[in-house]
Amino acid sequence: MFSKLGTRTLLLLVAGLLAVWGISKWWNSRDGGNTLRSTVVEVDTAALRSFSILPKQLKHAEIRFDRETDGWTVGDSAGVHGADQAAVRDLLAGFAHLRTLRLAGSMEKDAVRYALGDTANTRMIFRVEGKAPLTFRVGWVDQTASQEGATFVNVEGEQDIHVISGSLTRMLDRPMSVWRDQQLIGGDPATWTRLTFTVPGGLGYSLQREGAGWLLDGKPTNAERVQQFFEALSKGRNNRYADDTKVDGLTAQYRLVIQDNATEPAIIEMFDTGGKLLLHNSRKPREVFLLDRTTDLARFFRPAQYLLEVQPQALPQ
Repeated sequence: MFSKLGTRTLLLLVAGLLAVWGISKWWNSRDGGNTLRSTVVEVDTAALRSFSILPKQLKHAEIRFDRETDGWTVGDSAGVHGADQAAVRDLLAGFAHLRTLRLAGSMEKDAVRYALGDTANTRMIFRVEGKAPLTFRVGWVDQTASQEGATFVNVEGEQDIHVISGSLTRMLDRPMSVWRDQQLIGGDPATWTRLTFTVPGGLGYSLQREGAGWLLDGKPTNAERVQQFFEALSKGRNNRYADDTKVDGLTAQYRLVIQDNATEPAIIEMFDTGGKLLLHNSRKPREVFLLDRTTDLARFFRPAQYLLEVQPQALPQ
């Protein structure tokens, strides 16, 4: 067929095809078709020294996280506290390779529509030593997109508005208290070797690891009850803080010393001030927790008799 066409006609046909191809490329570029990168942002979380969240609901008051030698801290204008290390790790893991689903538009035209304007968004600022801070804008969450939702985001300095999976705005637009360390004792019972309890009335005792089991002042213990006790100790959480109370100079009524594979033991002390029952953990020096007298005392101190192995008594003859 092509042999019957003249050279001029062939050239016009080729030119037309090139024009169509060019328009298609331009349109795809405009919509992000061929230029859409696989990730919105990649943060080197290992090199990250600090980051901030500026929640819309807090009128963009800064919640700042800093990496210290013993973990992350979180602070605002009222003070600095220990952070929930697991919550911080989980949050940052998503930014190591934050994937984009599609482009939704440009900041010039669509910032207001997707709640990415200066007053409507929630922002994050990442700081890596030797690099300029990176500001990440988080906007509207579309809950109809999928079960987990979709969030409209932008990297400051770029025009593209990306859509990512999940409800990121709702995760970030929260008060500082949700990011604070809520573990009262923590630790891993598998590494514990000795626990010494000091209790009023001379009812204290020591638990010593012996092979796969534990001895209470040299006596065999009930393995199941000891395990349940340790689970309660290590997993106990509380979001009630006594930030305005200092425990220096106070006498502890209850004391627990946990020895493990660390050089220094963990020392947990409870102070009864009459109006308040307070807890301080030497491994969480910034925190003073406010306890419930009934539930928390039952969690931290079990009677020795409860933990001992009870031998069945012989039936009377």
